[in-house]
Amino acid sequence: MKKLIFLSMLILFSFCSEKESLIKTANLSELENGYVVIFKPNDSNILKINKTVNDNRNKFFVNELINKYELFDFESGQRTFSYQIPNDGPEAMKGGMNGSSVLSSSTYAVFNQSGYFHLYENGKLHHSQKIPISEISNDKFIQISKESGNLIQTGKGTYQIIFNPFELMTVKGGFNIDFRSWVVELDLENGIQCISDLKSPFDESYSDSPTATLSLGVENTQNKEFWYMFALSDSIYQIKDCKVVQKIKVNNGQNFTYFPDLVKRNGMSAQWNPNPKSHRNIKLLYDNNIEKYLRIVGLPKNLSEDELQAMDVRNSSKLEKDYQILIYDINWTLEAILDFKIPNDNSLESCFVDDGIFYINQPNQKSEDEYVLMKYNLNRVFK
Repeated sequence: MKKLIFLSMLILFSFCSEKESLIKTANLSELENGYVVIFKPNDSNILKINKTVNDNRNKFFVNELINKYELFDFESGQRTFSYQIPNDGPEAMKGGMNGSSVLSSSTYAVFNQSGYFHLYENGKLHHSQKIPISEISNDKFIQISKESGNLIQTGKGTYQIIFNPFELMTVKGGFNIDFRSWVVELDLENGIQCISDLKSPFDESYSDSPTATLSLGVENTQNKEFWYMFALSDSIYQIKDCKVVQKIKVNNGQNFTYFPDLVKRNGMSAQWNPNPKSHRNIKLLYDNNIEKYLRIVGLPKNLSEDELQAMDVRNSSKLEKDYQILIYDINWTLEAILDFKIPNDNSLESCFVDDGIFYINQPNQKSEDEYVLMKYNLNRVFK
């Protein structure tokens, strides 16, 4: 009997080892495939290119800020369109801008914590409505998530919005861990269609961690699926009509550890910083060309507790940063892990995938007039 148990365990171990060995690993630099130059107009000081969109004839890089978006021709890198929401007047948004999404080359959707939802078409206000936030949550403060996949169109006249409930102006933790209204679907004619009842995986130790309330999503348009993930968790949720259809604890290839933010409080005043020792999910992406999901993860610093206490965490954003791209098939089976670094005094401003090519901003941009995106061919990983 003991021999049988031992043999069974040996077979299981061999099977798991064989599965792990099938996961491809590489440094992203090995896949380098040239670069793209975006020409910066005089009135565009900040560029954050994080997606492409198509119209009937052309493809564009999208530069999206809180209240502005621009289109740059995919071939020439020249700007072809720009629109900024005015601060006042009939097209302005009461309560300011909070979260947005470029849904197509002509459609710009914006939502704010006051409950206003605007659609702009070709630089003109096309639709405006006020959503009663009190029907969504009893929390005093709620805003739209600023991470990827925060606002998508789910059907004709219906839109899904991802919320972030962290309240900044409080003398205690700003995150009610019992908050469940992370996902809301709106109908342009009838208002709120549905509200999620999703419990986050966090306990009270995360109640004063803004990073815990960051969440990101990705839409697989081929399979009509939307997947949702918290920044500090390994679990991913398939969402449909605000309900959790499926929950998966994804394979990381190694053990990931997550920690609450570092907080210094003085009454209503507080200083929050992500814990440098924590892993963190940065983006979820899907590419139709290679039919793969990409999960971008920020890796932790190897610091002792004494080193952590001694460092000024406000300057941690200036340090060299290590990242991994975890590539999954359509069933969320881990197939590849790619490593890359962002050097000191740089940040990951632009990061997206298009037709099997992964793009990130070039560190240490050398020109004030040009913005360079590095290209990496992911197809080479699977040859």
